Amino acid sequence: MDHWHSTDIAIEDSRGPVTYAELRAGAERAARRLAARGVVAGDRVATTLPAARDFAELLHAMPLLGTVLVPLNTRLTGAERDAQVELARPALVVDAPLEGPQAEVELLAEPDPEAPVTLLYTSGSTGAPKPVEHTWANHVASAAASAGRIPLGPGDRWLCVLPLFHVGGLAVLIRCALAGATAVVHEGFEPDAASAALRDVTVASLVPTMLRRMEVPHAPRLRAVLLGGGPIPRDLLDSPLPLMPTYGMTETASQVVTAEPGESAGRPLSGVEVRIAGDGEILVRGPMVARGALAGDGWLHTGDRGRLDAGGRLHVEGRLKDVIVTGGENVSAVEVEEVLLSHPAVEDAAVIGRPDPDWGEAVVAFVAGAADPAEVGRFCRERLAPFKVPKSITPLAAIPRTAAGKADRALLARMMAPVDLGLAVIARYNEAAGGGDVEPFLDAVHPSLEWRTLTVAAEGRWLRGHAEVERYFGELRDSFSSASVAAVEARDLGEGIVLMAGPWRATGRASGIEVVSQWASANEFRDGLLVWSRVYESRDEALAAAERRRRGKPDPG
Repeated sequence: MDHWHSTDIAIEDSRGPVTYAELRAGAERAARRLAARGVVAGDRVATTLPAARDFAELLHAMPLLGTVLVPLNTRLTGAERDAQVELARPALVVDAPLEGPQAEVELLAEPDPEAPVTLLYTSGSTGAPKPVEHTWANHVASAAASAGRIPLGPGDRWLCVLPLFHVGGLAVLIRCALAGATAVVHEGFEPDAASAALRDVTVASLVPTMLRRMEVPHAPRLRAVLLGGGPIPRDLLDSPLPLMPTYGMTETASQVVTAEPGESAGRPLSGVEVRIAGDGEILVRGPMVARGALAGDGWLHTGDRGRLDAGGRLHVEGRLKDVIVTGGENVSAVEVEEVLLSHPAVEDAAVIGRPDPDWGEAVVAFVAGAADPAEVGRFCRERLAPFKVPKSITPLAAIPRTAAGKADRALLARMMAPVDLGLAVIARYNEAAGGGDVEPFLDAVHPSLEWRTLTVAAEGRWLRGHAEVERYFGELRDSFSSASVAAVEARDLGEGIVLMAGPWRATGRASGIEVVSQWASANEFRDGLLVWSRVYESRDEALAAAERRRRGKPDPG
């Protein structure tokens, strides 16, 4: 690629522009520094580097050494990150820009197209993230297919506000590098900065929740906005921006179906084959699909449900698992979400099925915005068949979403799960600061919950009364981005009452505040609070009670 030695701009980040010649030199330095640390061809290199030039240099060092980059989600807790590192087994984890000596090794002149070059984790919207390994040929095929729908070349500028540990963000770096275009990379999504950047780019990648938060500027150079990552509310499609709804996934190295501006459904990209299985599942194959993702029949079984119209356009109707079977009737979660999102006071929405002894599954909804749940229920009853109307509508400050912008249905399902034993975390500041055996204890107390998502913070503050608890949430709830398990102490609210601040219906929030509470068990909700039925005097007593509960034996007394 001749442009790799040019002064054309390859990357533009918060520190300024980087030319292709500078990016190539940085990639070579990174490759030699990796080699000096013992990294050899075939090894995996994990990284938590932010979205900026250092990440790009590390990415482009991979084909020079024949190594594999494993971008780690920077929003994970320590335990979650450790689990992904253990699964990937990298030779090295890069958490800061590479420095130090460079080995005198011969770098590869051309990448091996069939050798793996990246290992990405799926977004985990319906379960634990899964690793997907791509070859250089997969990424090149994906970039070529994209360019067939959105031509790309020198002079183009592609705005990337998606995380680079997600395939939608990583693909922007690779497409631009192959075409000689400029990747305008933001370290994170900030609505005002993203809106301003649209004025001076030709292409952008967004998810619907981002677009909804942005002011639409006058952007005369902008000719394409790829919009994907989940269902797109109808009102967003009325934007004056040149929106191109797109469909793809980690296993396909990004987009495989993209609509033209003004259309809501698109045709497969060049080289992509799409067909619909008998049960409505979308099947995909093509040179961009990761080999390890193919089933025995040679197709990628996406787990998504859809249909092809007479014009060959793909209409994605949601996940197969998003079909809720309630009282013998099939309900599409996406259909119910579209009705919810058409309510003027609903900013965001998600729908799941909750196990129900009478109906098999009950349709339940979560909404963000200023809408009154009772009013939203009336709104739904006017527009949906009775069996499709949500049995409950829970207001949240925000719908929890994965890094890919998809509703985190696995977390939402946990929010609706009954809490029979409750939450136990460490009681005193000095114990929390030590933190040595906190997570094993939590595993023992409540193994059915994913305690690995919990990071216990040292917080020694006592809260007195309901009003002070509410003020505390108001101060802290926007300070944490992860929707993880948490609790706040409320010593004077009555006998053993604790207000929850994690993914539970007790508060209707998924704010992820991580603070310290007391050894306790709980089995009852009352007035929006989780009521502890028993407060234990010691860790040993709590552990013994947990063991009795697991064996189906009640606490004595």
